[in-house]
Amino acid sequence: MDIIKEQIVRPKRAMELLGVARTTFYRMQKTDPNFPKPIKLSVRNSGYLITEIQDYIKQLSDNRNAPA
Repeated sequence: MDIIKEQIVRPKRAMELLGVARTTFYRMQKTDPNFPKPIKLSVRNSGYLITEIQDYIKQLSDNRNAPA
């Protein structure tokens, strides 16, 4: 496992990468089954694998070119 590729980012950074506000981020997490699952870091903290966030962005990009 490459530690650089499997970096964990906190929700704030994930929101920045996705370019969405907090409310939209948590709505996407709740309603989109393809949204990356959080990793529990402690009782109050969670994070996301940066590679999963990047893959999700790629998936969104690929879907915009798909026929409706």
